[in-house]
Amino acid sequence: MAGNSVADVSFKSVATKVVVCVSRPELGTFADTVSDYLTANGIHVTETKFVNVRLCVPQSEVNKVYSSDIWPMGVVVRLWKFKTGE
Repeated sequence: MAGNSVADVSFKSVATKVVVCVSRPELGTFADTVSDYLTANGIHVTETKFVNVRLCVPQSEVNKVYSSDIWPMGVVVRLWKFKTGE
């Protein structure tokens, strides 16, 4: 269930996020480089971790992330696989 009230209340929600993994970037590619690239393509990355690059993006923009047109040949983008306790 997700709320849908437009009434003025004392708190607000945060945007739902999707965690994706960007694998196979060229050696030496930093998470910030990928994050800056996505920002330039209209995708608002809220968090970056590691390379394989772990990115959190708004759920409303996940289809943009999965667009093969914005990624270099051979780069793989998939949902992040969480390990127990992560």
